[in-house]
Amino acid sequence: MDAIFGVPDRKTWGGQRDYTLLLTFYTSGARVSELPFLKRSQIRLGAASFLHLQGKGRKERDVPLWPTTARSLKLWLEAAPAPPDSPAFPRARGATLSRDGVNYLLQGAVREAAKTCPSLATKRVSPPVLR
Repeated sequence: MDAIFGVPDRKTWGGQRDYTLLLTFYTSGARVSELPFLKRSQIRLGAASFLHLQGKGRKERDVPLWPTTARSLKLWLEAAPAPPDSPAFPRARGATLSRDGVNYLLQGAVREAAKTCPSLATKRVSPPVLR
């Protein structure tokens, strides 16, 4: 996972978004159908940081965040200000990322990470596996 997290260039807007998205996805256990539609207002940062997710069958749940993930989300939200009802992880023009978009980002990171961690080349890494 460290090799995958090391791929995005966090000095760029897209790289910071991709890093924060992958880290949040991995550490929260969110479904790939939940994370792209996550709104900024569903992220609670503070002494007890968590995501308020709406999953299958409109079931709602609060998922605690690792301190590392909370810090990364705080930096991301401060670096890319937007209204509370906007997507937490938008595409470049502000639209919602799709499930396929999340998978595309993950597969690209895995391909790049396999250059420094060859064992990834033989593994099947997908959003459900990452979860």
